[in-house]
Amino acid sequence: MYNHKPKYYSGNQINNNNDTFEDNYDGNNENYHDGNDNYDETWKVFRYLVRVHKWDAFVYLFLLLCNSVEINTLKRDIMEMKSNINQLYRRGGTCEEKYSKTIQIIDDYRESRVFNNEDKRAELIVSIRQQLELHNIPQDCSLDLVCLFDKMVDIQRSMLLNDFISRVYGYSKFTEHLNEERNKKDQTRVDECSQLNMDQKKNKEPSIIEMNVSKATMNEGEMVIQKLKQENEALRQEASKYQAELGGIRNVGWRDNDSNNSMQLVKDIEKLQWDLLNFTTVKRDHIEIKTDSANELFKAYQCETTINSPNMKLVLGAALQQYLIDLILKFADEYFNKVFNDIRGSASQITDEMLDAAIYFRTNDLIELIKRFTETNAGIDVHTQLLPIKLRQHIYAMLGQRSFVKSDHPLIFDLLSETLSYMTRIIIFKEKNEKIQLEAASIIRKVLHIFYFRLYTQEPIPSIHFFKSGEVYDPGVMEIMGRVERDDEDVEELEVEICSFPAVVTLIEEEERRVFTKAQVIVRPKMII
Repeated sequence: MYNHKPKYYSGNQINNNNDTFEDNYDGNNENYHDGNDNYDETWKVFRYLVRVHKWDAFVYLFLLLCNSVEINTLKRDIMEMKSNINQLYRRGGTCEEKYSKTIQIIDDYRESRVFNNEDKRAELIVSIRQQLELHNIPQDCSLDLVCLFDKMVDIQRSMLLNDFISRVYGYSKFTEHLNEERNKKDQTRVDECSQLNMDQKKNKEPSIIEMNVSKATMNEGEMVIQKLKQENEALRQEASKYQAELGGIRNVGWRDNDSNNSMQLVKDIEKLQWDLLNFTTVKRDHIEIKTDSANELFKAYQCETTINSPNMKLVLGAALQQYLIDLILKFADEYFNKVFNDIRGSASQITDEMLDAAIYFRTNDLIELIKRFTETNAGIDVHTQLLPIKLRQHIYAMLGQRSFVKSDHPLIFDLLSETLSYMTRIIIFKEKNEKIQLEAASIIRKVLHIFYFRLYTQEPIPSIHFFKSGEVYDPGVMEIMGRVERDDEDVEELEVEICSFPAVVTLIEEEERRVFTKAQVIVRPKMII
């Protein structure tokens, strides 16, 4: 932190003060610089940051800085900022209104950059500067910040973006700490009341001296005891109520630092999105596109794009992403079905390379048996009801970390061969084959680990959903990654051209749903018939 707050100058006047710039000038100070000197002034950004004390102000500063950065470098930063805001809200660190407002302005700003909507972008920047004015950064100061951001080099902007993201993360962790302290105080209060009640019981038998105490005093003491008993019982019931309400979540949830925590799972899914995007991009110089095969892929997914379309490479990369995910999951289904009969014997007869499949099938069999046992044998214990869920969560967590890790595993070996074989039907790689193989193998394992196993560590279990070409764009479960334009139409309603990555959600068909990650789609204007 800073040892003092630097003074802020607007023109020749000091903010909220009548001193002039000349009053502060020291001609003998060798560190003083004339305004005409050519030197790095970007450090002046920090004299504004000391004014900011609330988390949402750092979000607006983040967006203001984003305006000076190329959009293609911001995807991961924007995702991380939204993730930190989401954690802050879930931990009770902000109200729903402020949470929704900041998430919406982030999404609107990102969309304006993706679609090159300069009017919308300018409108949002005006709104952002107005919000900053409510956080002790007037309009002239925010304008000065814009100029300073533009003067920064890339590494400075990147570090400052990370700083703003870290500030919001810090607010989230502090909220978590406050919740823990509050829970400790509540528990201490219950313990103190319980101890006081026990002490009262011990002293309830009057001694010889206490027998001389007046009846009125004894009655008053009894009233105090009864009152404390009532308070203690009320606290006990309240604690039991909270425990019961939260019990389901705690029993089937994961700690924040566990890799199977829903927030960490979301981050790993987003990392897979990024890896797939890099692997399937066809805009690089070291590849060639086979036009006939590309057109066949477009037709298979009912895309309007052809090999001669302006956005062909964007749509082709997205189509390859969907195809590879489908290929990996279908190939895995076939593999498990093929080895099913080979793992029905005793455990000692199962080979090491089939352990993954054996555990997978026998876990599912055991879960079904426990469910049937619970239904046919009445009881009121909670453990039996939770056992199928806990069993599924922990075994799938193990498989999601350790399955198919060997490079020579038959499933990985065959999938790698099939994946690269298909990719070479569409594009020709000019770079080293070894690098392509390593990238493909990593993506195959991540798809299997996340979609085949780790989704089943959650309760309720989320599902994946690819949206088909022509489906209406739904911002609740879709995120726009690009847009295909029609020159002859000016239509506001959008529909899906291609879905590159599926939505990961619970209850996709119902109003109440939880969205882990939105589907990544390329959209087009909806044709009016």
